[in-house]
Amino acid sequence: MRRQAWVLIAAIALVVGIVSIALLADPREAQNPDTPVTGKIIFAAGGPGMVRVSGDTFLPSGLHLVELSLPDGRKRDLTSGPGFDSDPAVSPDGEYVVFSRTATDRDSLDPRLYLFERDSGTTTPLSTCDPCGPQGSATWRPDAGAVAFVGSSGMSIVEVADREMRPLPLPRNLTAITHPSWSPDGQQLAFAALSPPAGGSRIYVLDLRTEQVRPVTSCPEGCAAHLDPSWSPSGDEIAFTLVREPGETGSVAVVSSDGKGMRVLDTCGGPPCRHEHAPSWSPDGKALVFVRDDDLFLFDMAAVTTRRLTDTDSLECCPSWAP
Repeated sequence: MRRQAWVLIAAIALVVGIVSIALLADPREAQNPDTPVTGKIIFAAGGPGMVRVSGDTFLPSGLHLVELSLPDGRKRDLTSGPGFDSDPAVSPDGEYVVFSRTATDRDSLDPRLYLFERDSGTTTPLSTCDPCGPQGSATWRPDAGAVAFVGSSGMSIVEVADREMRPLPLPRNLTAITHPSWSPDGQQLAFAALSPPAGGSRIYVLDLRTEQVRPVTSCPEGCAAHLDPSWSPSGDEIAFTLVREPGETGSVAVVSSDGKGMRVLDTCGGPPCRHEHAPSWSPDGKALVFVRDDDLFLFDMAAVTTRRLTDTDSLECCPSWAP
């Protein structure tokens, strides 16, 4: 059931074949109580039960957005429907959360982008199109004035002020585009995509000034996928999910933004874990939050230690760190 749940959550976010939770024993979790981490993390949580939405479509029950406060671990529900909410991204100024909602009060079950205002708690559609087609995998421009996202026609940008939308030029040979991440200087977008027949999905970067696309990672034949890119606050590195074999969610890895020096992080205190995904940088670039076996974990880059942040029966996914 967990395998099915994550496949369906990934479908909401327009991810093609990225997750299938591996039910493995918990690896070692190093603790470092002398360096408490502070801040707020927004993520999606639901289940563990499933709900039939229509036909053969099932979604985790009560899928909604949650705010986790550190270091005390307090949680606050942010949304409650109608529908199923996932894939949050907090704006750089901390005022909004853009997320994908599969609403049950509309004729179409295509996920659409919504804005949640953190101060008032109000939720409004981000796009004015109707019908829109599926929308998800959103990322904020550093000035908080626009959002890039993935839709049925590829990747687009929507201006928050006037809701003006424009498609981004991408090579036609790139398919299964997902999870863009804006660079700190606002000039580039990292994203994952397939480029048949060159093996699995890998990380690319689009230069918004020149409209040129370059590969950052190489996923040759036999490699399952490189997914979930997340640009570091310094702009020097990109964290991502490295999936070695189909049927696993992979390991957290980091590569220089110029494509050099790829390495798998030692999040397990030994052999690389193969059941992690969705890394997200802390605002100071000192830590990464990620998902392991449906719970949130935090990796300290300097101390090379991992700590558990949540331990529930819920299906948790797609964390985003608030500034």
